[in-house]
Amino acid sequence: MSILPQDLLSLADKLLAMPEEPAIRASASRSYYFAYHLCLPVREKLPHSAGTKPGAHKSLIEDLAEFLGDPPEFQLKIRALGQVLKQCRDGRVRADYRLEQDFTVADAQWTRQRAVQIQKRVAELVK
Repeated sequence: MSILPQDLLSLADKLLAMPEEPAIRASASRSYYFAYHLCLPVREKLPHSAGTKPGAHKSLIEDLAEFLGDPPEFQLKIRALGQVLKQCRDGRVRADYRLEQDFTVADAQWTRQRAVQIQKRVAELVK
């Protein structure tokens, strides 16, 4: 069985509705992976996208955030996409690895909002 990125966001929403902190943290993680999978095909279509840097997630973010290309407006859109993906990943890192820190519904919602921003930006890029 296979799934689509949208399925990850749907799961994030279901987890966010649960009152337990592990579910709230898992919601943020699923939101990030939704965004991550939306950005992969964008990178593949970029000219000169090597994607050979170590660390798949860091590499994707850097390839987008440091993209050099024409026209300048396109370059800015790709770079902004990379910056928002980094913010989303930072939310996931807090949720998955900073267990000693509280992680609230608002924190998970913040990560989800960044993921939805990415969805909108990707949709604009593939028009």
